[in-house]
Amino acid sequence: MYSKRSYAKEVTVSMERFFVFEGIDGAGTTTQSKMLYDALCSVNCHAFLTWEPTDSPVGSVIRSILNGTYRADHATLSYLFAADRHDHLWNPDHGIYHMLRRGVYVVQDRYLFSSLAYQSAHSGYDLIYQLNKDFPLPSITFFFDIPVDISIRRLEERNGIQEIFEHQEFQQQLRIRYMRAFDDFSKQTEIVIIDGTGTPEEIHAQVWDRVRQRISMASP
Repeated sequence: MYSKRSYAKEVTVSMERFFVFEGIDGAGTTTQSKMLYDALCSVNCHAFLTWEPTDSPVGSVIRSILNGTYRADHATLSYLFAADRHDHLWNPDHGIYHMLRRGVYVVQDRYLFSSLAYQSAHSGYDLIYQLNKDFPLPSITFFFDIPVDISIRRLEERNGIQEIFEHQEFQQQLRIRYMRAFDDFSKQTEIVIIDGTGTPEEIHAQVWDRVRQRISMASP
């Protein structure tokens, strides 16, 4: 069992350049993270676009569990997400901490709030909270709020295999668990809830308005 000291390292860099996108399935987190990345690059900000689960070996195992090709206990999945997140943050070559220390803007599709909302359904909130409570939080967490019927419709329009979490009853409970997680961490990150039913351009305009304020704050 890892101690708190060895599991969660002390963060000594500013989180002002770290932005995360969250939402139930089909909310548009992937689209909006790419749009923000492009917008930052367009104003000559050095930006890094990333996501969780990652493309690391641990992330690949997670994806195989999510799409049903490999079976594992729900608690095992929760620990794998935490391990993937730890490496994602502190990998010495391409970790988030490394990027922020170099002054790079990090735009991420899903982070620890996804674990608190998704994995807590089967592993219990307390376990997921303990696994994630010491990870550093972003400057802003954007949550795209959409009705469940829109979520299901968008999922049906996707090609490929549905992940194990992509069914209506589960989606209905996700928002409740997201709100609980936001309450627990609201003093550590700015939570911005945006209506996710608008056009991608309308939603991006709201995101960019918030981020532009942080660009000046993060500048040396």
